[in-house]
Amino acid sequence: MTPPAVNREHHPESGNVIFFILLGIILIALVTAAIRGGGGESAHIDKETLLTNATRVKQYAQELERAVVFIITNSTSESDILFAHPNAPGDYGNNYNINPGQQVFSPKGGGAEYRDPPAGVQNAPANWEFYGNTSPTDAGSAA
Repeated sequence: MTPPAVNREHHPESGNVIFFILLGIILIALVTAAIRGGGGESAHIDKETLLTNATRVKQYAQELERAVVFIITNSTSESDILFAHPNAPGDYGNNYNINPGQQVFSPKGGGAEYRDPPAGVQNAPANWEFYGNTSPTDAGSAA
């Protein structure tokens, strides 16, 4: 006699994009702070400045999260979310006038404000990472 078949439903992993965006931003800030703290007198950053910068990064990540959630709530697929902005590098796309409801930085989309990373958070100037395929090792990135 064979056992009854088990019905396993596949639940979509909605939320991975938000998680990876926030995690990427926070990890960049933490790694940069750790590197700067271990670099001697010239790279020293006091705890208050570090706390202020970390708070700024965290608040910006929360603003981006709210924007992404708002866009998803309006029936947009995670794969259709766009991070283009006229002041952002071309890596995020130059299509900031196309589908404004899917744009994180558009008032008709997520309504988030585009900001450059705060000074003192990175060793070398770099852009934020707004890529859906950014993920920490072994965290899972399957659709």
